[in-house]
Amino acid sequence: MVSDSAARRLLRVRWVLLALIIPTVITGCASQSVSTSETSPGALPLLVITSPRHPRTFDITGNDKLSQELRWDAETQTLSAFVAYSLVSGGGDEEIDPANYRVLQLPFPGVKLDKDSNLFVLDSQNRKLFIGHLESGIFGGKVVLNDNVRLSAHRHDRELSGKLVVSAN
Repeated sequence: MVSDSAARRLLRVRWVLLALIIPTVITGCASQSVSTSETSPGALPLLVITSPRHPRTFDITGNDKLSQELRWDAETQTLSAFVAYSLVSGGGDEEIDPANYRVLQLPFPGVKLDKDSNLFVLDSQNRKLFIGHLESGIFGGKVVLNDNVRLSAHRHDRELSGKLVVSAN
């Protein structure tokens, strides 16, 4: 037989576990998922924002990633990762010819820019999470992520996927 106090403690533990699981499930439904394999050992992500777009990379034979950067499009109000891959082997001067590389775009539609503060914001579970800011410069705006946020773009099975990984530190 289980005593009343033991039964109440067990019920409380179940509610705590449920309170921890539900936000993770809700976050996953909003095309954001949590993955522990995306961060360094020992550092758990607070949140992983996944781009809904996964462009095909059949024409990219090597794995020569030339660059990856985030850009803010003021017209469409979209934060996107732009990832460039070489279409030629061996590198050299041929790589800088635009005919010899391909740029793929990975949008993050859940991330918005607060125009008053120039901060990038993600509304998650009725909380605002600031992940970076937009710096003004001579050649336009530059996206600067917070120290605890990083862009991850990888090819797998001839598709490119992009994530913004937010860690607790």
